Amino acid sequence: MKVDFKFLDDYAFFIELNANDTFGYACADGQMIDIQELPGLIELDKLFGPEGIIAFMSVKRNEDPISRLVNKKFKEAKKYIDNNFITDNYKEIVIPKKYLYDSAYEAKGYVILDRKKLEE
Repeated sequence: MKVDFKFLDDYAFFIELNANDTFGYACADGQMIDIQELPGLIELDKLFGPEGIIAFMSVKRNEDPISRLVNKKFKEAKKYIDNNFITDNYKEIVIPKKYLYDSAYEAKGYVILDRKKLEE
């Protein structure tokens, strides 16, 4: 199924990932994400499964999950994010580098996305 990013961009404020019992025990929690981060999340899910999503939330929060969730696959996913994704200065958005409009902005901490690449 192809994700309709235009629909989400037009009608959704945000998406919230379930982070219950991820960063704290017996803890109801969630991680808000920007619509533009969906392609990266889908990629991480395909490559690493739940560990990819947990690694993504970990990067966004600049916080490791509870120790039982830090396994080899989580570490591989986090390394993959470090090598293939870009964040802004405040980690408010975490996206694959391949979706950047102009990589020159990366050095300045700006994230400008190419909508055509997102919609492919």
